[in-house]
Amino acid sequence: ISMCMICGLHILGKGKILANSSADPLSFKYFFANTIRIVCYCGVNCFGLITGYIGVNIKRKPSSIIVLWFETLFYSFGITALLFLTGNNVSRSDLIKSLLPISTKQYWYFTAYFFMFLFIPILNYLLNSIDKYLLSKFLIATLLFIPLPTVIFGTDPFGISWGYSGVWLIFLYLTGGYIRRYLHPKKSRTTIMLVLAVGVIFLVGMISDLINNRIGYKILSGLTESYFSLLILAASVSIFILLVQKPKFKSNFAIRLLSIFSPLTFGVYLIHTHPIVYRDYLSKLFGRIYYYPTVIMVFAIFAATILLFLSCCVIDSVRMLLFKLLFIDKISKRLSDLIEKAEDCLLSRAGILK
Repeated sequence: ISMCMICGLHILGKGKILANSSADPLSFKYFFANTIRIVCYCGVNCFGLITGYIGVNIKRKPSSIIVLWFETLFYSFGITALLFLTGNNVSRSDLIKSLLPISTKQYWYFTAYFFMFLFIPILNYLLNSIDKYLLSKFLIATLLFIPLPTVIFGTDPFGISWGYSGVWLIFLYLTGGYIRRYLHPKKSRTTIMLVLAVGVIFLVGMISDLINNRIGYKILSGLTESYFSLLILAASVSIFILLVQKPKFKSNFAIRLLSIFSPLTFGVYLIHTHPIVYRDYLSKLFGRIYYYPTVIMVFAIFAATILLFLSCCVIDSVRMLLFKLLFIDKISKRLSDLIEKAEDCLLSRAGILK
């Protein structure tokens, strides 16, 4: 669901649906496009929250990030090489950059995630060692003061990059772990979370309209148009808690669907946000949606989102099969073991090994 939100957000952006509709801020097209945008903004935050929610009780090994690196390299170089060979607008410089996906930030989320991954052992230690009161104070202080200069003055002294950074993912990881340890979302009331999510989204929409179309003070758009917005985070947490509550299914069909699609979601992100695909092709695919009548436009956004998600899933299922044939998981595990042995050797020589 979170990845569908992200797909929808990119369709709204690269399809210029929101940009075109904002020319008439009183229209129904703008109202629906802006509301969908606000909901979709929560998708990235939900990804960060689920990472901490699951990771707080799991000992992470280097093999997990190595597998993701292989997958990222596969799409970064593979798609670039394919476009280069078929005569598209791809330079040799693009090919070289695609071989270094982290260093050249081919995918901002994976670069930020890699940064956060290095701190997971420390983050888990904090989550499992610090008491609830101190951890609550830390999260509140971080949320209130770190984004403040960016929202008010448009500066970025703490490197938060409007939420496109490892610093923000670390905060989301801690928040997700906090929810797992202290909020017990499975016991929460669904109705309360649903009302809160809808209420916050409606409030964000009103503030966004006020800032952008009435006041015109664009810097304050960080209150509603950034991942670190307090209101966007509140909506994200509400939606996240709704999603992680254990559903009562009469059959295992939904669980089966989740088990099929969950391993494919990262591939969906890598395929449709490949720098060249994102730059040159998404607008061509979805640029006409805005020109449909309002009701059809809304349905077209949802249909395009599902179609984009499923198409990428089909492609990534082929990649998964190829990785199994190439024993990528086993290779990653062996590399992980070598890294851990090298770490133990260095610590032993330094005299600080347990």
